[in-house]
Amino acid sequence: MQQVSENHPLLSIAIPVYNGEVFLEKCLKSVSAAIEKLEKKEQQLVEVILCDNCSSDRSLEIARSHKFECDYHIIQTPEYYDNRTLNWRQALSQAQGTWMMMLHADDLMAVDGLGNLLAACKLQVNSSSVMISGRIRTFSDTSSPSRLKPFWASRTKISGEELRKRVLPLICPFVPFTVMRRSAYVKVGGLNIAYELVQDWDLWIRLLSLGDLYFYPNEFGLWRTHGFSEKYAKIFAIEHTLLSLDIRNLVPNLSSNQAQICMEIQLAKARNWLPDISTDGFSQIIQNPSDILIKSFPSYEEAQKRLKWANRQVSLWLYWLRFLGVFRL
Repeated sequence: MQQVSENHPLLSIAIPVYNGEVFLEKCLKSVSAAIEKLEKKEQQLVEVILCDNCSSDRSLEIARSHKFECDYHIIQTPEYYDNRTLNWRQALSQAQGTWMMMLHADDLMAVDGLGNLLAACKLQVNSSSVMISGRIRTFSDTSSPSRLKPFWASRTKISGEELRKRVLPLICPFVPFTVMRRSAYVKVGGLNIAYELVQDWDLWIRLLSLGDLYFYPNEFGLWRTHGFSEKYAKIFAIEHTLLSLDIRNLVPNLSSNQAQICMEIQLAKARNWLPDISTDGFSQIIQNPSDILIKSFPSYEEAQKRLKWANRQVSLWLYWLRFLGVFRL
């Protein structure tokens, strides 16, 4: 096992919140329960940072009412940030751990989640890994927790460069409970404030230019799934499109054909978010779109075909890369 410094935490958990009183209590209780399951020495390896974005509800009051058997810091943004990425950056900027992660205020830490997270982090302190992912369950207000996902149940180290070329231009499969090496996060400049909803996808692409992703096949947490308003559907559509147009800058060794496929898949996602929008309407929300972009904007039926193909490609590539990664440990 790698040596862990006693001068700073091993893992920082950043919880950004804005008007989250409906969910925050359960989120913090889940973190507290996971911390209490740790031995005292392990508890000292964790810090929790809650960053309140000038909430107008009871979020700050709820945060202050909680105590943890580890370092716990409550901070506030200097002003309300309409772009949630600024709040996320504020929270992560306070982290001191070797590793750090975001915990959304409506998600839940698994009872053994922190123990599993710390075990994974310890194993990768002195490795080529810049990201760590594990297994999660999904749930909603109307459904019970799902089976553990992904089904892959072995430790593996996946090539960051292969993920950047084969998987991330199509779909971002690493959303909740993804851990990142703090030094790598700082080196790539952190979250990009140009994005409000695909900021994590953009970040993973940049982070993995510096190293690999380690998969630890134990449960980390529970991810709440929910619908989106028309406003956020529009933002998703715009940002998926814009990121696809920037993909050759993010992944310079991507071929022109791969970049074209990336654009076509992201346009399919845009159509999926905005099923009733006309081509002219799409042209209006994307400033100065190219002729190629507009010609590639699919019908809803064509979008579903593209997305089905992309999901299958990503599943196949992830299976193959996980398999190869077992031999890299």
